[in-house]
Amino acid sequence: MAPVTNRFSSRPSGRSLLALVVAFVLLVGVGELVLRQFDLNRRAEAQSRLLSQLVDARALLEAEVSEGIYVTIGLESFIESQKGDPDFKQIKLWMASLFEQTRHLRNIGIAPDNQITAVYPKEGNADAIGVHYRELPDQWSAVQEGMESGNPTLVGPINLVQGGKGLIYRTPVAVDGEYWGVISTVMKFSSIIEAIDRFGATYAGEYRLVKVTPNGPETIAGTHVPEPKISESLDIKFPGGLHWRMTMSEPLSIWPLWGIRAVVWSLGLIVAVLIWQWLRSSQIAREVEARSVQERTEFIHSVSHELRTPLTSIRGAVGLLEREHAKDPKTAHLLSVASRNLQRLQRLVDEVLDLARLDASRMQLRIESVRLPELVHQAIENNEHYASQHELTLLTRVSPGAEEALVEVDNERFLQVMDNLVSNAIKFSDSGQTIEIQVERKGEWCEVRVADKGAGIPAAFRRRIFDRFARADSSDKRSNQSGTGLGLSIVRELVLAMNGEIDVQSEEGVGTIFTVRFPTQPQP
Repeated sequence: MAPVTNRFSSRPSGRSLLALVVAFVLLVGVGELVLRQFDLNRRAEAQSRLLSQLVDARALLEAEVSEGIYVTIGLESFIESQKGDPDFKQIKLWMASLFEQTRHLRNIGIAPDNQITAVYPKEGNADAIGVHYRELPDQWSAVQEGMESGNPTLVGPINLVQGGKGLIYRTPVAVDGEYWGVISTVMKFSSIIEAIDRFGATYAGEYRLVKVTPNGPETIAGTHVPEPKISESLDIKFPGGLHWRMTMSEPLSIWPLWGIRAVVWSLGLIVAVLIWQWLRSSQIAREVEARSVQERTEFIHSVSHELRTPLTSIRGAVGLLEREHAKDPKTAHLLSVASRNLQRLQRLVDEVLDLARLDASRMQLRIESVRLPELVHQAIENNEHYASQHELTLLTRVSPGAEEALVEVDNERFLQVMDNLVSNAIKFSDSGQTIEIQVERKGEWCEVRVADKGAGIPAAFRRRIFDRFARADSSDKRSNQSGTGLGLSIVRELVLAMNGEIDVQSEEGVGTIFTVRFPTQPQP
């Protein structure tokens, strides 16, 4: 009889196959969920970043365009205050000063009864004097619209007769409820776009600016990002009815999904599920944080716009009144007090906004390699007049070896640091004293010391000198000085953001020394 042989099938049973299929489907399903979550997180982070950048860009664009609008509002207020009979010589002096301070103004025309009487600057625009807007068919309809509605209009960008493109802001002027004439302000569109381009250069993405019209969007500036890409858009509506839309985009890189699939499948069903749950919770946290950042940024933008708009108009009006009443001591004194408080309020707004940007890590620094002594001398020049008003002397010493010291800092922010430290030293020094500013190289560091011989900082207050809103108590001489308690906090944050260090040494009755130091760079 033949022997019996036991044979086992190499094929899995139906139940095993079902189990394998179920396990495979689960692994693939979980793996795909994880990959999808990765992709969603990546897109959410990119969109949050783009939105934050876009809010900053919109705020900058509104501020640049508003520069010319605020000047027009100030001029309108002055003409109304003069009952329609302004002193054009005084306006010319004021406008000459404004044109030195502003970047985008091209010209301003004043037209009582719609006839151009004065143009600033006169060079290159003299032919416009005496022209009546009825003689300009392409502009007369806009002037008529303003006469009927009483509202200002902003148009552009349009091609200018003088060449280039510009924005034109026209505002009708009423005196005692009666139409007096129109003020027309032309802003250089290219100059405004250059400011946006410089801002956009700090980001990896690109932007596109379109003008929203009844016939559809019209591209006016920006570049194109090829597909695939991620984009965010925000509308920009200016006073005067102009409507733009800004879009920021950045390329979307394609991930090696199959490699990630292999890794996910190797982890197994349980690990994959745990990772998916963890990623889900992380995504929720990021969404909450992104929403908080967006809301805070929108709030900062709103505060900036709502505070700076009236402040600019008020400062312009007060400046005009100071010139008009310079010979009346009592009125001049009251206006001087008002001007100082307006400046203080402006500084407070700027300091709060700086702190908000530092908190959100969105303070844009343009780090460059510069010679530190040159920046220090510039800072001293900026404060010479302030020191002379207090009968103080600023003495600068540059130690041997420090003349050619190179450091990497943001020029503007470093000057902000020095202005704060030097002005503090001036504020807390007595007349006749000398404030020493010394630049010295120590090994791999270059440091700047600002030393005064004032009353010094109380010992109990030194440990919190850099805290926000920190001020000495009422028994200290410092409590009599105006300030918000934000300046030194901002100084510390800026120094740290530029990879520097700051400390303070002080002794009551002897004086105070603030020291900032930065790593030196190799000579070119």
